[in-house]
Amino acid sequence: MGSQSGALTFFASKTIERTQSPSPIRSTYNDQKLYWTINMPDLLTHKGSCHCGKVQFEIDAPADLHAHACNCSMCYRSGGDQMIVPASRFRLIAGADAITTYTFNTGAAKHTFCKYCGIKAFYTPRSNPDGFSANLRCLDRTHIKSVVVEPFDGQNWELHAGALAHLSRDE
Repeated sequence: MGSQSGALTFFASKTIERTQSPSPIRSTYNDQKLYWTINMPDLLTHKGSCHCGKVQFEIDAPADLHAHACNCSMCYRSGGDQMIVPASRFRLIAGADAITTYTFNTGAAKHTFCKYCGIKAFYTPRSNPDGFSANLRCLDRTHIKSVVVEPFDGQNWELHAGALAHLSRDE
């Protein structure tokens, strides 16, 4: 099990006016500088695979997962709750030769499937071509503490895709 630590600290000059900071942001003064510390959730390594196990991957994500259930023509038919992660937090461990890709419409989304068992364990979403969307139902549940799934209106993708843009950024 891997993990990445959870605090990010940065500073600015004391002349910056402090606004009320929401939790988990904490500010302190030290040596005439204003420091902010943002407590980030620890990232754990979650292992995932297709049904037959030929395609294996890992994502780095907290134990409390946040996913989306999309109603676009593809997601509605294939099911699964999707969690978008930055490319830096996704690793294909095995099965590159077992993957086949399907595209449609704009071709921006790369829907990847295991060519042996047909499971779509992850894909490159149109909304976040710089990241990956992992199917939470393909993850080993060992390190999952909770899952929150929010609906996403993929039938009206152009109106709502911007709400997902931040999910593939390393922050």
